[in-house]
Amino acid sequence: MKKILLPVIALGLTSALGFQIYRNISAVSQTAPGGRRPSPPIAVEAVPVRQSQLQSLLQLTGSTFPQAEFNVAPRVGGRVVKLLVDVGDAVRNGQVVALLDSEETQQQIARLQADMGVTQATRQEAQVALDIAKREYDRVKALHLKKFVPDAELDQARAAFESAQARLGVIQAQIKQKEAEIKVERVRLSYAQVRASWSQGGAVRRVSQKLVDEGATVSANTGLLAIVDINPIRALLEVTEKDYGRLRAGQLVGLKTDAFPERRFEGTVTRIAPVLKNTTRTAQVEVRVANPEGALKPGMFVRAELLLETRAKAQVVPLAAIVRKENEPPAVFLLNPDRESVRRVPVKLGISTQEVAEIVSPPLTGQVISLGSHLLDPKSKVSTGGKQRGEGKGEGKGGKPARGPKAPSDAPAAAKP
Repeated sequence: MKKILLPVIALGLTSALGFQIYRNISAVSQTAPGGRRPSPPIAVEAVPVRQSQLQSLLQLTGSTFPQAEFNVAPRVGGRVVKLLVDVGDAVRNGQVVALLDSEETQQQIARLQADMGVTQATRQEAQVALDIAKREYDRVKALHLKKFVPDAELDQARAAFESAQARLGVIQAQIKQKEAEIKVERVRLSYAQVRASWSQGGAVRRVSQKLVDEGATVSANTGLLAIVDINPIRALLEVTEKDYGRLRAGQLVGLKTDAFPERRFEGTVTRIAPVLKNTTRTAQVEVRVANPEGALKPGMFVRAELLLETRAKAQVVPLAAIVRKENEPPAVFLLNPDRESVRRVPVKLGISTQEVAEIVSPPLTGQVISLGSHLLDPKSKVSTGGKQRGEGKGEGKGGKPARGPKAPSDAPAAAKP
């Protein structure tokens, strides 16, 4: 009985399964034209086309440099007695930063002053001799008018008077010469106090490097200390030939550095090099950055974002809604009013961010497919699952600006070209 029963049961199950498959095929053939089963609708997500403010940003890299840099050097040679500042110290304009040995100059001034005393005494003596010679000359001249003395005696008195005048003149010239020599030595003495001075920029700068040690003997114009001005500080960036024409002086720049990953520094473009390097096809862009706290130091690597353009009311859709195919313009799929079909609309793109893209033309209304658009064609049937997203990815509620990478002024939706 078992040998008979088992084949019967298997045959029954096979028949039942075959009948069920036949019913399914029959049902499909009755509902589909031509006997083919229709494709199921494609599950998609749709969001409204919105308006938002967009900003186009250009990302560059570079390094920081001081606004000004120079070496403090003495005007005269000598031994460095003392350095009054060290690396990192603040230095005010005109401040004495080093002292040179001035003993020899002081001794020279003392010698000249002693010589000056002797010369002044000689002048007094010459003045007295001149006064005597003048009185004698006046006396002889009066007697000569009365014919009491001969011409020879008058000539002799006149010669003595003129000689006394000349001697006094020579001594006075010697005094002026020694005064000039003393003045020169006093200037040299003042040079022993080495000052840091500059004509432009802020009143305070900093010591970046000590070039000699105390006790060293240096010659004139040998650098003692390196002084830098880092407020403001300069950032030199490299821009490619492709983006060179988009830069203008005065454009806003935001900078970040690894030393302060949470901080953002603001600056503006001040200069753009008029030539590009042959080797790299890049040009140098100078950015001026306020640095009142001195946080940024020369030599830091910085990443910069230049604000190129702002669109106050841009027509935006999620970046995922843009469909690109080879040899075809970019397009979006708009959801038809029946919410079951779509239409493909070629578009012209403008500014794009990591989240949204600007549609320059044509004007769009309604909703675009933001998820699943790569699976669609104009004949596709879609299903939104009864859900509608009121906001596109990266767009604020109520049409508020989309948020992209933070722009220099904390403005929304910053685009990377």
